[in-house]
Amino acid sequence: MERKQEIVQLFDVDGDHRKVVKEWIKEKRKQQTVIFLDIDGVLQHDAYRRYCLRRDWNYNWRVDPTCLLLLKEIQEQHPEVQVVISSSWRVNKIKSEFEHLFRQSGYEINIHKDWKTVNHTHPTYQDYYKYCKYTETFTDEKYRPKDSGDYLKEFEKLEEDGKLHYRGWQILKWLVDQPDDVDTRFFILDDSNDMLMLEPELIHIKGGEVNNGFTPIHQNKILDLLKDSFEEGMYKYVGSRYYFLKDRYLHPENY
Repeated sequence: MERKQEIVQLFDVDGDHRKVVKEWIKEKRKQQTVIFLDIDGVLQHDAYRRYCLRRDWNYNWRVDPTCLLLLKEIQEQHPEVQVVISSSWRVNKIKSEFEHLFRQSGYEINIHKDWKTVNHTHPTYQDYYKYCKYTETFTDEKYRPKDSGDYLKEFEKLEEDGKLHYRGWQILKWLVDQPDDVDTRFFILDDSNDMLMLEPELIHIKGGEVNNGFTPIHQNKILDLLKDSFEEGMYKYVGSRYYFLKDRYLHPENY
């Protein structure tokens, strides 16, 4: 109990995130590094589809080998990196189908044992309430709920407006479902930016459908981040990750 109180006190020190993360990492027994992978606009794009059509290939279950090679090179340089499929392609598929997809494109990709994010795209009110509770203290207002007093009303309004279908919810669900003794450093490869509190971890492939998807520019961003030690990497993005760790530590019963 005394040890936990010491950690809690660290959370209350303004701006002292490095100490918080350092103490948190001391408590952890396992570490993992994950890339949440979208496919449309990342590994498949308009130019590749046109290439397939010229050869009478069905592009519905193909990815661009050029883009896939960039991902493979990341794993070759950093074998600890695993992939989790966050793309809509995961729906009604099994892990072996993705292993075959990547293999037929020329490369073996290391896929995490928990290989995909959840299929549902709609958070429950409980999900939303939990999200609101640990975003109340966010420094950046864009990550806070607009109405911190009436969560149910806000949830119903978002539901009515069709704004609850965020990929960030699906990724967050995967993260909180990981074992308590595992800490996850993660990056998101996606051409969309609907990541909510996880946006700082997004490598945004803006206009990926028309701009050839995953390119060396995006690869270099990830490689630069991976140059840091696991601990340093955790220090870099103190925004969403700090509050995520804080909530897990102070309220383990939620996980």
